[in-house]
Amino acid sequence: LLTIKQRASAAIPGSRGYLCLCLDDITASQVLLSLQTAEGKDLLRKSVRPGESHEFTVGKEAYVLTVVRLVNLLVGDDWGEIQISRGPIGETAKIETLLRAVAASQAVFLREGKEYPATEAAAHLRRKLTQIQEPVRTVLEFIDKVASRSSETGQEYEIKLLDGTRMKAAEWLKKRL
Repeated sequence: LLTIKQRASAAIPGSRGYLCLCLDDITASQVLLSLQTAEGKDLLRKSVRPGESHEFTVGKEAYVLTVVRLVNLLVGDDWGEIQISRGPIGETAKIETLLRAVAASQAVFLREGKEYPATEAAAHLRRKLTQIQEPVRTVLEFIDKVASRSSETGQEYEIKLLDGTRMKAAEWLKKRL
């Protein structure tokens, strides 16, 4: 997860200075983002919002850039959190689509015996995805390794639907695929 201030640029970790990410002014939950090579070639230049994912390639390798969060402060430096994941593009896009479905749902997510609104659940899963030791290559691996249970206690996550029905998070997520 890369945190970058508005009107600034930063080298992408792991790219040995080859990739540079720039954010313009963050306004109304959007920002002009550009991703360039060391030679100045634009790989991605787009106005983006939180939750959006965009694909790009470097050589034969596929990647997905996801805008995790944009923070627009009244006073101080605005900043954004950007995640870059290695392909395959299709699976990464499926994971992102699933995370957006979580955030947009009306369900309540139960984790460690506490209830969380959908937007907080999606943010938690995004953070957890960036911190996992082994890379997640498919959407089913994401559900099994990240989104089904607590990595600390092993307790399974649950979903409480609007009608009060409870189900395992893994089951709910797999139905959304």
